Amino acid sequence: MGIEEITNQDFKDFFTRGFSYSGEDTSNPAQVSDKDLDNAKIEASYSFNEGLFGSQEELTTPFLYCWAHYLVADIRASNQGIGASPNFPVSSKSVDAVSTSYTVPSWATEDTVASFFTSTYYGMKYLNIIRPYITGVVKIAYGRSTAR
Repeated sequence: MGIEEITNQDFKDFFTRGFSYSGEDTSNPAQVSDKDLDNAKIEASYSFNEGLFGSQEELTTPFLYCWAHYLVADIRASNQGIGASPNFPVSSKSVDAVSTSYTVPSWATEDTVASFFTSTYYGMKYLNIIRPYITGVVKIAYGRSTAR
């Protein structure tokens, strides 16, 4: 059981819309190559805690959304080149007479890791899926101390 069992083909099968896949061809920046998928999967694996889930079925969908978030973040950064900078959650924006505001939950803005995931739809969906697993999770380790 684990994320190593989830393949590029699983990603492509799950996300049939929203991404255009090119296979090995890396010449078209509008298409996602297998190398893009490989790199984003490695990055996502650093942020994903497999121990929260009891089965392969439970962890697959959250990991796919985490992976998609990293893929989108990488694509955005590559499209901006070396001048790429992160976007923080927007609480208010206005242009001329038009303004918009977003209410970002404090748990997302006060936690730097969660804040990073609020920059894409896939990251927000990932947070939404794993929130029940990370809120108030307590595991009891039975045993006793040998120190006296």
